[in-house]
Amino acid sequence: MDYTYTANDRLHDASEIDMEINHLKADDVDVEVEGDNIVLLGNDERGFFKKLTSRRRKIVENVHKEL
Repeated sequence: MDYTYTANDRLHDASEIDMEINHLKADDVDVEVEGDNIVLLGNDERGFFKKLTSRRRKIVENVHKEL
């Protein structure tokens, strides 16, 4: 499974995480996924200045996992 995730702050402070599935393979067979985005939303309990400066801490990371 290859996916890219984006968080609006460091992971422990993030209130929104967007995961996009780039490639999914099971038993050496490519799997097509209709909805390739998963969005996790939570309460944003960060303070004003933490929200204001979160652009610098935004995370975008590509991940490859084999299970």
